[in-house]
Amino acid sequence: MRQQIVEYISTTYISQIFDTNQLESLEITSRDLDIMIDQAQSAEALMAHLKKFREISRKFGSFAELMAAVKVVCNGGSHVAEAARKRLVEYFNSQDCQLFSENPEPLKVSRTDVDSLIIAGGGIDDVLLLLPAFDSQGYRFNSIKQIVPSVQSYREQLIEQQQQQQQ
Repeated sequence: MRQQIVEYISTTYISQIFDTNQLESLEITSRDLDIMIDQAQSAEALMAHLKKFREISRKFGSFAELMAAVKVVCNGGSHVAEAARKRLVEYFNSQDCQLFSENPEPLKVSRTDVDSLIIAGGGIDDVLLLLPAFDSQGYRFNSIKQIVPSVQSYREQLIEQQQQQQQ
C-alpha cells in the first residue's frame, strides 16, 4: 500500500492537488510518508484522505501543506480549507447572492453546513460557479442545508454526462 500511495501522489494526484507551478519542487521522503501514515493510523486511511482532498479539488502549495492538512483531518478536522469556507461565506454575504432573499430568518452559517456544500459540489471553485447559476434561475433557499441536495444532484448529473461522453 505504501508504494501505491507514493505512485498516487507522484502521478495521478500530483497535478490535481498541487499548484502546477510547484510541481518541480515537490519531494516526498520516506520519513514524511511514515509521519502521514502514522497520523492517519494506516496507509489505507491515508489513501482515503488523499482521495477526499482530490475529490473536493483542494490544492496545496507544498508537500508540507499537505502534511499539515492530513494532520488536521486526522485530529478531527475537515478536509475543507478555511480559505474555501471564507470564500463561500463571502459569496453568501455579497449583494450578488439572492439565494436566501426570501428567508425571513437571518442566514445561519455553520462550518459543518459550509463544508457539506463544498464537498457536495466537488470543491469551492465548482460551487462558486454553480451558485450564481442557481441564483439567476430564481432558486431560493432557507438554509445552506437545503442547497446541498441540489448541488449534489447537479454534480452527479455532470459526472454521469462526462462518463457517457467518454464511452
